[in-house]
Amino acid sequence: FAVVKPKKAGHAAKNQESLYVKTLTNWTKAVQAQHSPIPRESVATFFRLFFPEEDVSRKYGLQETRLSIYIADIYGVSTSGNSRGASLRAWNAENDVGCLGVEVKKLLESTASPSVGCRPPSLVRMLTIIKTVNDARSMADIDALLTELASTSAFSSAAVRGPRNTRRKPRDILADLYKPSTPSSASVITQIILKDLRPLLYPLKETHYTAQLLQYNSKAVCMLSKEQAMKVWDPTGRMLQAYRVRASLEEAAGVFEHPDAFVQPEVGVPIPIPKCVKGRGCKDALGSLRRSKKVWVETKYDGERAQIHVQVDEDGNSRITIFSKSKRDSTLDRFGIHPIIREALGLPEPSTLPRPSITHRIKQSVVLEAEMVAFSDTLDRIDEFWRIRSLIASTAIGVRGATRKKVTPDSQEEEGSQSSLISNGDDHGTRHLALVFFDILLLDSKSLLWEPYSKRRSLLESIVRRRPGYAMLAERVHISMANKDQAHDDLIHVFAKLQADHQEGAVLKADESKYNDYSLRWVKLKADYISGYGDCLDMVLLGASWDKERARELLVGPSTYTNFYVSALCGNSKTKPRFQVIFTVSYGLSREQLEELNFLIKSSDPVDFGSTVSQLPYTFSLNPGLAKPAVMLQHPLLCEVFGAGFTKAHRSKFYELRFPRMTKCHRPNERSWTAGTNIEEFQRVARESVGRDRPNKDVDDWCNSVWGKQSSPTIRCSAKRKAREEEWVQKLAKAD
Repeated sequence: FAVVKPKKAGHAAKNQESLYVKTLTNWTKAVQAQHSPIPRESVATFFRLFFPEEDVSRKYGLQETRLSIYIADIYGVSTSGNSRGASLRAWNAENDVGCLGVEVKKLLESTASPSVGCRPPSLVRMLTIIKTVNDARSMADIDALLTELASTSAFSSAAVRGPRNTRRKPRDILADLYKPSTPSSASVITQIILKDLRPLLYPLKETHYTAQLLQYNSKAVCMLSKEQAMKVWDPTGRMLQAYRVRASLEEAAGVFEHPDAFVQPEVGVPIPIPKCVKGRGCKDALGSLRRSKKVWVETKYDGERAQIHVQVDEDGNSRITIFSKSKRDSTLDRFGIHPIIREALGLPEPSTLPRPSITHRIKQSVVLEAEMVAFSDTLDRIDEFWRIRSLIASTAIGVRGATRKKVTPDSQEEEGSQSSLISNGDDHGTRHLALVFFDILLLDSKSLLWEPYSKRRSLLESIVRRRPGYAMLAERVHISMANKDQAHDDLIHVFAKLQADHQEGAVLKADESKYNDYSLRWVKLKADYISGYGDCLDMVLLGASWDKERARELLVGPSTYTNFYVSALCGNSKTKPRFQVIFTVSYGLSREQLEELNFLIKSSDPVDFGSTVSQLPYTFSLNPGLAKPAVMLQHPLLCEVFGAGFTKAHRSKFYELRFPRMTKCHRPNERSWTAGTNIEEFQRVARESVGRDRPNKDVDDWCNSVWGKQSSPTIRCSAKRKAREEEWVQKLAKAD
């Protein structure tokens, strides 16, 4: 794979896909010829190793910093100063490719054939390890060691974690993985543990940021997908078909090994979630469903996706499994909603069994889709997305559970509990988790994936027992497609009402569509998907860094800044302006704009973070949880950013943009940073966007009532809501 040349900008990369597919095809044919029949579980093992990011059951709890320390210790090298192992510590140095696996391979290859001279004891020890390498291990051997390593992480699935008293230490397991390894296999093992083989399969060909950004683009490499690999292993398509019903590599591989197996959804195995089409406006959204006679506009709630699997035994006992959007088993994390699920389905709690008098529609099993939200009894509505975090921490069992910490007065804004930006969990029992159900995928072992949406929704309504504030059904409005112009006008008014109510957006579903229907796909419509209609602000750019994930999407190395630190002015000291760095942004700019911004920063003599920051002409504070930037700018820049509403990071009292994107960064001679939004204005815009009144308005209202004065209307009053709705009707019509 690594020898396939990336296509330069302006050249089609269509032949690359066939080269990757051909390479894998040749390899699988050779394997099948040499090892016929292929040992059981070999196909599943291949997919776990070749697509480690899809291996959701095994977590290793290791990133580059910690793993490099283990590797250096195993091979007996130092990582300090200019020592032989220093490259392990500095794997993301500016002149390198930003891949620890590559640095491990270089270290072992250079050590295997060292220059003549005195060899220190550590090098002799390392040479002894390398010279005795005879790596004849199978994929199954490596896979077994990786499973053992994952068993030491509390974040691995319960099926992977073993009894604590039988576990070996991670260092001992890693030693068994690395010591018999050749330089190449050690490199691959490293990236499998880091769950990212991309830098080895699709290596960088340039190290300078200008060449990386301008000579190539994001389509320079057509990376092989797991779906393509499944077609290579099983040209009949059965394996791929199985994966579209059971989102598990092991389950899909099992179909390859047992071709006669009947594939249907199964409780306890995640079902793939449909990938929505992005609606770039009301007209565009309806255009994707133009062949449908009736379209439903379902409110998109701001929460966490929950795919709920329930198995009911003959004695009435029920076992719940919950999968997140990423297919991770979140059953213990979301323990707080288990009682809501059972109540909604009419199932008894385990502590109340037996309950022979109870009646329910579920005889064997059910799989439901829902959005887990935070509900405020005080506000009598679904609360903001970020409130979910503390509710999960206070109700979860296991690693996501946390001891509730008392909020100190110093950490509070001068706001009441509902207005406070410091999360206080359940707000004295008035805030709690809730579920908004929107689909049913299986009932009593019968698959509903191929039933139309209308039938699935009807079944859902007959099964779920609604309880306001706890178990609810997604609200929806139907639109007739008989008259296209009328349908367009109807959608504009429906979506305008959702925006006026501060909802996240809508999902459009054809009445006759099947679940995960490729011919009638769901369409997601959000304000920020419509050009120019996200939450837009002028902000101040203060710092920059290289972000590994974004860089690998762009196919650029550490010499390219991809992550930018956005701030707002929050006052002046006696001699210097003071900024609050609120969030980072990595998306939005074109490759040409990103190259220009990199040039602007690098040519302005930026200061390394932590070295001479005190000499900057301003002071700043980083929001809690933000990684430290690589450099700080001596002269701040003004940038334009937009996002999909506002949220709040853990332990932060400031709102920040959700899914921020940068559209432009101005040169100092174009627009000065002084035109940027200050922190007070930023928070005002954020509160208005999420539908929250200004701080202490409730106190002011009380004072006004005492003195017989009229209070100002709330941000959600009917007059303001009507004005927002009319404004959005005009904006949506103009956008189309």
